[in-house]
Amino acid sequence: MPQMLKQFPQNTPKEWKLYNMSFREDFVLSILNNFMKSPIENYVLMKFRTDPSKLECERMANFMEAKFIAAGFTVETSLAFGYVEGAVYIYKLSDNIVCLRYCDGP
Repeated sequence: MPQMLKQFPQNTPKEWKLYNMSFREDFVLSILNNFMKSPIENYVLMKFRTDPSKLECERMANFMEAKFIAAGFTVETSLAFGYVEGAVYIYKLSDNIVCLRYCDGP
């Protein structure tokens, strides 16, 4: 993942949809680092692999929130209802505000 992201030009796609994501923090961190440098109003959907315990998605959302805060962002986090199970959505509202929604199940 980090190698792939290094090949993106400065003007990365405005909307990313990544499916069958691993819960590995190093994969997610490379996406977050790229996202933090992206223009305002960029959007990322990360659909993670099936998690019967329904705990990993929330853990990953907490991990992302902590990384954004450490980088100086204000994070608006909430549980998303009616979205894709096992997904995390991030949306860049401004240069220092990120909206983060996650869904553990229907």
